[in-house]
Parts: sequence; C-alpha cells; structure tokens
Amino acid sequence: MIIKDEQIFFGENIEIDGVGTLVQPKSKDIAKIGNDNYFNLLMPFFITKDNIKEQYDIDEIYDFFFLEDNQSLLQHIAACLNLFFQQDIEYGVEGSDIHFKVGEDGIVGRHNFEQLQEVIRKINCIKLPEPEKLPENITPEKLKIHEKMQFHRNRRAKIEEPTFKEIINTVMHKGSSFISYKEVSEFTYYQLINSYQVIVGLSNFDEYMGYKLSAKYEDPKEDMPHWQKIIKMI
Repeated sequence: MIIKDEQIFFGENIEIDGVGTLVQPKSKDIAKIGNDNYFNLLMPFFITKDNIKEQYDIDEIYDFFFLEDNQSLLQHIAACLNLFFQQDIEYGVEGSDIHFKVGEDGIVGRHNFEQLQEVIRKINCIKLPEPEKLPENITPEKLKIHEKMQFHRNRRAKIEEPTFKEIINTVMHKGSSFISYKEVSEFTYYQLINSYQVIVGLSNFDEYMGYKLSAKYEDPKEDMPHWQKIIKMI
C-alpha cells in the first residue's frame, strides 16, 4: 500500500486495506495523553527485526509481542489501534493465530503489522536509524568503549531534543506571523513537526545570511545550503 505524502501533509484520514480508516491524531489529542506517554504507547511500532535479531530468533516482528516477557506491549498496541482507528479493539483467535479486531471488520495481525508500523512511523515523523556497521573482528574491549560512547551520544541527543512545549511555542511565535493556540491545537503531529522544522531551518538560514553580510563574516570551508535546499531536506 502506498501512502501519499499529500495525505499526511494535509492531515487527511488514511484508508488501511483490511483494517479501517486511520485518523491522524491532533496536537490537542497528544497533549491530553502527554507527549512522553504518547510515544511510550507507540513503542511497539518502532521495534524492528534489526533491533532484536541478536536476541530473538523470530520470523515476524509481530511474534515478538507474544513472547512471555513482552506481552505488556500488546496493551500498547491495542491502545494505539483504538486511538488511531477510533474503534473498539478486541482480540481474535483463528487456530494458532492471534490478531486484533478493529471495529467490526478490521484485522491487524502477522500479515499486515509491519505495513501498519510503517504508516504510524511516517505520520509521527519517525525515521529508523541506519544499521550501524562495525569494523570486522572488533575486539571486546573496543566494542565496550564504542557502546559506552554511543550511549552517551544518544543521551546527549535526547537532552538536546526540543520538548513538546518548545516545539509548539516555536510554531506559534517564531514564524512570519503569530499562530493562535486554537489553530496549533488542530495541527496533526506531522503538521506540527513539519512546521517546526521549516521554521527552524529558515530561521537558521536568515541568521546565517545576516552574519554573512556583516563585517565579522569569515569565509567558511562549507557554505550553508540555500533555504530551498533546506526545505527539500525536511
């Protein structure tokens, strides 16, 4: 199934074959849940086979959630399905297959879970990191050092990540004109993050050009890309 960017961009509902109509949550919906709680609920949709292949030998990522230690994540999936499809969610069983019933006719199971993961990641602006390639024959000592450094890099990136409140304030106040609380509350999460990234990108470009045209400017080795290229990269 192909999801058009325009559907997401303009906040349209998305028809998922065999499941139902996915409604993109708005900023006010996420605010009610709490941003941290919202992304905690979404965790099952961010887990891929690449994340767990060294620990678990499974054919489908869907099977991972039915392992004994991970069954609490099934509640997360059910809560997310209820949020996105706005239907009652129940469990269904056919032979050895366990699936989620979405409303009267929709089904989420092994056959379409990864497809649904991709859609939910996309509407929430989540890009999976590229698998890291470590040098061959890396020693255990160097691997420990690498993992420790990676942990601190990830921790620093998390600390520097803008909060939900900071993102909303930037979108409301930093653009070319003020956007009201009511308008921003109706933004989907994708629209909110896209607007934030555009505003920050253009603001950084304007600040750079102001510096470049000043007497203090020193010609750097790499020039900042034009604002049109910045928009394309978002």
